Amino acid sequence: MGVVTLIRYDLGIHALHVGARVYPVKYWRSHDGYGVSTRQAVLDFENRWGLSIIWGSMNYGDNYHHHGPMGDIWEKETQPFVEQPNEVEVGVYGPEPTVLPGMKPETIELMREGGNPYLTAEAAESMMADRETPLFCDPFGWVDDVNLNKLIGYVMALPSHPTDDEKDGIRESLEAQAWQLV
Repeated sequence: MGVVTLIRYDLGIHALHVGARVYPVKYWRSHDGYGVSTRQAVLDFENRWGLSIIWGSMNYGDNYHHHGPMGDIWEKETQPFVEQPNEVEVGVYGPEPTVLPGMKPETIELMREGGNPYLTAEAAESMMADRETPLFCDPFGWVDDVNLNKLIGYVMALPSHPTDDEKDGIRESLEAQAWQLV
């Protein structure tokens, strides 16, 4: 008996299969280059919320050890790319953009100490700056089909025009549920 693929994109009907459920995809991106592969399906819902489901090189899912051109920076064996994964990384899009704080200088310093050869001064400055993003909260990693279906159901039921207090409660609820998604 072969491995059952639980999450896959269907180009023929422009849909994402998550277990036994099928969802229409608003936007699909497939990129392969320089040894790095990325797949992204964006789901938009009538309530102005959405999800970005990503599987690709070094994402928190089945392709975590597919390193591409960076080589083996974690001293682990590079694995083949998984086109139809069982676990993916998921970002929640809110109805309005969110401003996320930049990385702390201490984090940048740890990256430098770790010998990251791609961390230029310009890149470090950019990473420390606050930035506007459509993401509502930090992405969730290692999400399987069962938890992805739960998250889709949760996000589809959110209010379309939440107050600031409701947004705070939604963010807290998503963060509290994150342990279920790991």
